[in-house]
Amino acid sequence: MLLLGYMSFTQKYTIVSPIEQVIEGQVFESTHWPLHTTIADTFAVDAIDEDLISQIRRRVKGRTFNVSGEELAYFGKNADVEVVLLRDSPELYTLHSDLADLLLDRGAIFNDPQYTKGGFIGHVTQQATKRLAVNERVRLDAVAIIDMFPAGNPNKRRVMKVINF
Repeated sequence: MLLLGYMSFTQKYTIVSPIEQVIEGQVFESTHWPLHTTIADTFAVDAIDEDLISQIRRRVKGRTFNVSGEELAYFGKNADVEVVLLRDSPELYTLHSDLADLLLDRGAIFNDPQYTKGGFIGHVTQQATKRLAVNERVRLDAVAIIDMFPAGNPNKRRVMKVINF
Protein backbone atom coordinates (compact mmCIF):
# COMPACT_ATOMS: atom_id res chain seq x y z
CA MET A 1 0.00 0.00 0.00
CA LEU A 2 1.43 3.38 -1.00
CA LEU A 3 0.88 6.25 1.42
CA LEU A 4 1.55 9.56 -0.29
CA GLY A 5 2.76 12.35 1.92
CA TYR A 6 3.70 9.99 4.74
CA MET A 7 7.23 9.85 6.01
CA SER A 8 8.48 8.24 9.19
CA PHE A 9 11.22 9.95 11.16
CA THR A 10 13.87 8.42 13.37
CA GLN A 11 14.48 10.18 16.67
CA LYS A 12 17.49 12.47 16.24
CA TYR A 13 19.34 14.99 18.36
CA THR A 14 22.00 17.65 18.07
CA ILE A 15 24.17 19.42 20.63
CA VAL A 16 24.72 23.15 20.26
CA SER A 17 26.31 25.94 22.24
CA PRO A 18 23.69 28.69 22.41
CA ILE A 19 24.66 32.28 21.71
CA GLU A 20 21.09 33.40 22.33
CA GLN A 21 19.67 32.22 25.64
CA VAL A 22 17.57 29.04 25.50
CA ILE A 23 15.66 27.30 28.26
CA GLU A 24 14.78 23.68 28.82
CA GLY A 25 11.45 22.79 27.24
CA GLN A 26 11.62 25.66 24.74
CA VAL A 27 10.11 24.71 21.37
CA PHE A 28 10.87 26.55 18.14
CA GLU A 29 10.31 26.14 14.41
CA SER A 30 12.93 24.18 12.49
CA THR A 31 13.39 27.29 10.32
CA HIS A 32 13.84 29.71 13.26
CA TRP A 33 16.66 28.49 15.49
CA PRO A 34 18.06 30.64 18.28
CA LEU A 35 21.58 31.79 17.35
CA HIS A 36 24.08 29.03 18.20
CA THR A 37 27.16 27.14 17.10
CA THR A 38 26.76 23.42 16.54
CA ILE A 39 29.00 21.23 18.67
CA ALA A 40 27.72 17.78 17.59
CA ASP A 41 25.74 17.71 14.35
CA THR A 42 22.54 15.70 13.97
CA PHE A 43 22.84 12.15 15.31
CA ALA A 44 20.78 9.17 16.39
CA VAL A 45 21.55 7.36 19.63
CA ASP A 46 19.64 4.78 21.66
CA ALA A 47 18.76 7.23 24.42
CA ILE A 48 19.51 10.59 25.94
CA ASP A 49 19.48 9.33 29.50
CA GLU A 50 20.79 10.60 32.83
CA ASP A 51 24.04 8.67 32.39
CA LEU A 52 24.77 10.36 29.06
CA ILE A 53 23.79 13.78 30.42
CA SER A 54 26.09 13.21 33.41
CA GLN A 55 28.97 12.27 31.09
CA ILE A 56 28.37 15.38 28.97
CA ARG A 57 28.28 17.50 32.14
CA ARG A 58 31.68 16.12 33.24
CA ARG A 59 33.22 16.81 29.82
CA VAL A 60 32.04 20.42 29.59
CA LYS A 61 32.62 21.51 33.19
CA GLY A 62 34.85 24.57 33.42
CA ARG A 63 35.23 25.00 29.65
CA THR A 64 33.88 28.54 29.17
CA PHE A 65 35.69 30.25 26.28
CA ASN A 66 35.27 32.89 23.58
CA VAL A 67 34.92 32.49 19.84
CA SER A 68 34.77 35.14 17.15
CA GLY A 69 33.52 35.41 13.63
CA GLU A 70 36.13 35.35 10.90
CA GLU A 71 34.35 35.49 7.54
CA LEU A 72 31.04 34.95 5.76
CA ALA A 73 30.52 31.71 3.84
CA TYR A 74 27.67 29.72 2.34
CA PHE A 75 26.86 26.10 3.22
CA GLY A 76 24.28 23.62 1.98
CA LYS A 77 23.86 21.65 -1.20
CA ASN A 78 22.85 24.84 -3.02
CA ALA A 79 25.34 27.06 -1.15
CA ASP A 80 22.41 29.15 0.06
CA VAL A 81 22.79 28.91 3.85
CA GLU A 82 24.67 31.97 5.12
CA VAL A 83 27.10 31.26 7.96
CA VAL A 84 29.93 33.01 9.71
CA LEU A 85 32.98 30.81 9.98
CA LEU A 86 34.62 31.01 13.40
CA ARG A 87 38.28 31.79 13.88
CA ASP A 88 40.31 28.70 14.60
CA SER A 89 39.62 27.78 18.21
CA PRO A 90 41.39 24.86 19.87
CA GLU A 91 38.82 25.03 22.70
CA LEU A 92 35.90 24.69 20.30
CA TYR A 93 37.50 21.85 18.37
CA THR A 94 38.42 20.01 21.59
CA LEU A 95 34.88 20.40 22.94
CA HIS A 96 33.46 19.07 19.65
CA SER A 97 35.94 16.18 19.55
CA ASP A 98 35.35 15.17 23.18
CA LEU A 99 31.56 15.13 22.76
CA ALA A 100 31.77 13.36 19.38
CA ASP A 101 33.98 10.66 20.97
CA LEU A 102 31.50 10.26 23.83
CA LEU A 103 28.57 9.96 21.42
CA LEU A 104 30.43 7.52 19.15
CA ASP A 105 31.31 5.40 22.20
CA ARG A 106 27.55 5.31 22.95
CA GLY A 107 26.82 4.04 19.43
CA ALA A 108 25.70 7.35 17.92
CA ILE A 109 25.27 7.53 14.17
CA PHE A 110 25.82 10.99 12.68
CA ASN A 111 23.78 12.14 9.68
CA ASP A 112 26.88 13.73 8.14
CA PRO A 113 29.93 12.01 9.63
CA GLN A 114 32.19 13.83 7.16
CA TYR A 115 31.69 16.96 9.33
CA THR A 116 32.65 15.20 12.54
CA LYS A 117 36.10 15.20 14.13
CA GLY A 118 38.62 16.09 11.37
CA GLY A 119 35.85 17.48 9.16
CA PHE A 120 34.40 19.77 11.86
CA ILE A 121 34.00 23.40 10.78
CA GLY A 122 33.19 25.87 13.55
CA HIS A 123 30.47 28.22 12.34
CA VAL A 124 27.33 30.11 13.25
CA THR A 125 24.36 29.91 10.88
CA GLN A 126 22.88 33.36 10.40
CA GLN A 127 19.23 33.65 11.45
CA ALA A 128 16.53 35.98 10.20
CA THR A 129 16.42 38.06 13.39
CA LYS A 130 19.84 37.43 14.94
CA ARG A 131 23.27 37.33 13.33
CA LEU A 132 26.90 37.06 14.33
CA ALA A 133 29.04 39.75 12.73
CA VAL A 134 32.49 39.16 11.30
CA ASN A 135 34.96 39.99 14.12
CA GLU A 136 32.20 39.81 16.75
CA ARG A 137 33.32 37.93 19.83
CA VAL A 138 30.92 35.81 21.92
CA ARG A 139 31.32 33.72 25.04
CA LEU A 140 30.31 30.06 24.97
CA ASP A 141 29.28 28.89 28.43
CA ALA A 142 26.74 26.10 27.91
CA VAL A 143 25.61 23.32 25.63
CA ALA A 144 22.02 22.44 24.82
CA ILE A 145 20.74 19.05 23.72
CA ILE A 146 18.12 19.58 21.03
CA ASP A 147 15.38 17.09 20.12
CA MET A 148 15.14 17.33 16.33
CA PHE A 149 11.67 15.67 16.10
CA PRO A 150 9.71 16.46 19.29
CA ALA A 151 6.56 14.34 19.41
CA GLY A 152 7.50 13.12 15.92
CA ASN A 153 7.15 16.61 14.39
CA PRO A 154 9.90 17.31 11.81
CA ASN A 155 9.01 21.02 11.73
CA LYS A 156 9.73 21.72 15.40
CA ARG A 157 12.75 21.56 17.68
CA ARG A 158 12.79 21.29 21.48
CA VAL A 159 15.50 22.13 23.98
CA MET A 160 15.79 18.97 26.07
CA LYS A 161 18.59 19.96 28.40
CA VAL A 162 20.87 22.94 28.98
CA ILE A 163 24.20 22.15 30.64
CA ASN A 164 26.22 25.12 31.86
CA PHE A 165 29.99 24.97 31.77
